[in-house]
Amino acid sequence: MNDLPLNELIENFVKERRNGKDYSAIRNELKALGLEEPAVKNILRDIDRQILLEEQINVQKTGANEMIWIGLVLIVIGIVITIGSLVGRFNIGNSIIINYGPVIAGIGLFLTGIRRRKRLETVQSRFKRGFFKKR
Repeated sequence: MNDLPLNELIENFVKERRNGKDYSAIRNELKALGLEEPAVKNILRDIDRQILLEEQINVQKTGANEMIWIGLVLIVIGIVITIGSLVGRFNIGNSIIINYGPVIAGIGLFLTGIRRRKRLETVQSRFKRGFFKKR
């Protein structure tokens, strides 16, 4: 059997999988190390689980970043319309437009996006510190 601990073995194969190595090649290498079929299946399942979780986190981070940008755009639009109305840029007679709806919605989206991104970073850091330490 291999001298590497199981966690390091899994991490090495996860890196190889990210670089394009096929699961069948990984299976053959694990069998060459003298591991039995149930252990090989568990290791392949752990590798797949880790890769899928990383992809899921990256997709959710993208969504959180988009939410932050949409919030910022709404805030800017609301402020521009309000300031434009106050300085007379928009000719609407003796009225002014106070556009607080987009500003409040933008602040809400911005803060929600920040919270989601921080939560995902926490999950990712815990994951990187040792997802497989339970063994």
